[in-house]
Amino acid sequence: MLQMHNYHINIAINGIFKRQLSFSYMLKFICILKTKYEVLEMYT
Repeated sequence: MLQMHNYHINIAINGIFKRQLSFSYMLKFICILKTKYEVLEMYT
């Protein structure tokens, strides 16, 4: 029973970690797009 409980906790932690990871990737991507857009605006 305890083993099963630990297993579920691990899955929850992994899920949270993956969500945070993808969230930070998304923010990075948005920042990159913004800077590219600003650079394009500067040159036009």
